[in-house]
Amino acid sequence: ALGALPIVYTDNWSLMILGRIFTGAGSSFAPIAAFHLLSQSFPSNKFGRLLGIMVSLGLAAAIYAGAPLARFVETVGAKQALDIIMLIGLATAFISFCILKSSTSEQPVTMRCLLQVLSNYKIILTALAAGLMVGTLEGFPDAWGAKFLSIKYNISIPQAAQLTSCIFLGMLVGCPFCSWVASYKDRYIHTIIGLGAFMSLAFLFVLIGPLLPYHTLSILFTLMGVCCGYQIPALFVASKQVPQNISVLSTTVFNMIVMTFGYVIHTIVGMSVEAYGGMNDLPALEQSLTIIPLFCIIGIAILYKLKNSIRI
Repeated sequence: ALGALPIVYTDNWSLMILGRIFTGAGSSFAPIAAFHLLSQSFPSNKFGRLLGIMVSLGLAAAIYAGAPLARFVETVGAKQALDIIMLIGLATAFISFCILKSSTSEQPVTMRCLLQVLSNYKIILTALAAGLMVGTLEGFPDAWGAKFLSIKYNISIPQAAQLTSCIFLGMLVGCPFCSWVASYKDRYIHTIIGLGAFMSLAFLFVLIGPLLPYHTLSILFTLMGVCCGYQIPALFVASKQVPQNISVLSTTVFNMIVMTFGYVIHTIVGMSVEAYGGMNDLPALEQSLTIIPLFCIIGIAILYKLKNSIRI
């Protein structure tokens, strides 16, 4: 909330950048808080399903809050809207501070705990595999998807953007659904591998396959979004590889690695597009976007190698 202060009340570029950093850092505490509250308040076997529901609620807000927010800004003005949002954020923080109390049984997280997580190859490899599979969700819908579809299918950018947004709609359903499927007889790794396989094949089909009807594409992207819910069972796997007292730390490290791969894939695909001919060249987009399913296949291979050594 405080990150909005320099954005609203100053024209200094450095302070505005600092405000954005504050906003991003503050946002990163949301999943950490959720991991902590869910692990402390519910049985461990419910963690994955409840986390899936939480992520779905967050996605619902991200997808559907845009239109009401735009209408609110149009009604009261951008500055007043930011003032109100900032005050709501500060009030929420204060109420949370008053209501949520630390448990006296909690053990402090030390550097030794962090090293214990970072030296656990199962957590690191699971996170690397999940990161390699994240390109369908991070990068394609917001950077290249609309442009690629508009060129290949000769449709408008808004129509193409509507198609790629189906990925987020699919993930809205996929987070709790994938957790529920994975928790059945504890088939977490097998579920993640299956979801990744479908996602990579579907993505390759969109890239190099024949032209498909608009409604077929929307269904295909929605199913790919459902498969993006693999992150929830993968995160649950990471949390179970260490003692309970540092499970939140392990999920935090896992989430950090996966989010980092969003930047990595963005950068690699972007460099490839520029090298092959630019954003307006269909072959350049097709060849460069092939990196996303190829990375996904590498992630599947890592999990396949790990499947016998990981115990839930």
